[in-house]
Amino acid sequence: VRLITDKNLISWWIVWQAVAKIRAIGATEVKIIGVSADFGAREAFMQAGADVFVPKPVKLETLQSMLEVVISKKNMSG
Repeated sequence: VRLITDKNLISWWIVWQAVAKIRAIGATEVKIIGVSADFGAREAFMQAGADVFVPKPVKLETLQSMLEVVISKKNMSG
């Protein structure tokens, strides 16, 4: 399952609500990386249940590192 959004198409708080709903139905196997440049987004995504958060602008090395963290969490739990 993938949820990919663009700030021009949808605001981050709608995505944050989607993250909360995904977690509310018990979908822990879904790994979520929150990405935003907006103030307060990190807290909102993490409280909603994101596995990690990457602030914009995103450096390729940072994104790769966060993907590795999320993948290792999946491998540890599964």
